[in-house]
Amino acid sequence: MKKCFQIYFFILLVLLIAGCSDRIETPVTGDHNTIYHLPKNENGISAEIILASQTDTKTGTPVDNNDVFVMREDAKVNAFIQIKNRKLYLDKELVFHIDWIKPDGNSFFRKQINLESGDSTSVIESSISIPPERKDSGFYFLRIYLFRELITERKFELITESNFINTAAATLSARIKLYSKSNKKTGKLEGEGAVFRIKKKANVRALVQVKNWGNIDLNQLSFTIDWIGPDLNSIYKKEVGIEEEDSVAVYKSSISIPPKKRDPGDYLIRFYLYDKILAEKNFELKAGSK
Repeated sequence: MKKCFQIYFFILLVLLIAGCSDRIETPVTGDHNTIYHLPKNENGISAEIILASQTDTKTGTPVDNNDVFVMREDAKVNAFIQIKNRKLYLDKELVFHIDWIKPDGNSFFRKQINLESGDSTSVIESSISIPPERKDSGFYFLRIYLFRELITERKFELITESNFINTAAATLSARIKLYSKSNKKTGKLEGEGAVFRIKKKANVRALVQVKNWGNIDLNQLSFTIDWIGPDLNSIYKKEVGIEEEDSVAVYKSSISIPPKKRDPGDYLIRFYLYDKILAEKNFELKAGSK
């Protein structure tokens, strides 16, 4: 009889706990490997997770949203948790727990954030450093709890720098367009080609388009542009950053070609990912017309 009562009490307790949950039983999977445990009430509290490798130095806001992070000495995973419907609960204190989970399933860093009543904060933050000697490669989780109830979790991957570079080198490709100027109104390239005249105010301009980058975070890679003269020596070389422009990753560079600075001959421009040539293009400079 006692045993039956214990079983009955346990079942009742489970049902009560389940019934007390404010979350829909079946989670929803969204973009960026994010799982949402949504509230039963559409006006309930939920959260969106943004994971960034870099933040804007002026505003502190994320400049990317990544699923893969490269382990480096100074690298971090920065988490921005956007709380939805916070304004509907300004009269209540909200207690959040942020939990970072290792590939083996164990927690390695927890953080509690209390939003007092009247606090209209709608974004809470956390971050972890990812030096290679202290972190293992693999898949990690970030889990967000409200009053210890799981509301959102997101999976991300840490990889070694060598694996990241090898993957990028095998995936990325690039194309170089050479032109003399662009239309200020339309942005259309003008004077596109491979032969340019040496003149006082003339320039050779390059538009580099990086392709097949998909989910690869270009901000975590090092690219170099190199303009090479007829003697095969570099005349201008610079490590560059790549920016996304209308869903295309591009970089622009140029050299001036005045008579006293450039000689006629065959030139070359190369675009590198570290020491791998992603693209190169030959062009010729000819003496300007009289």
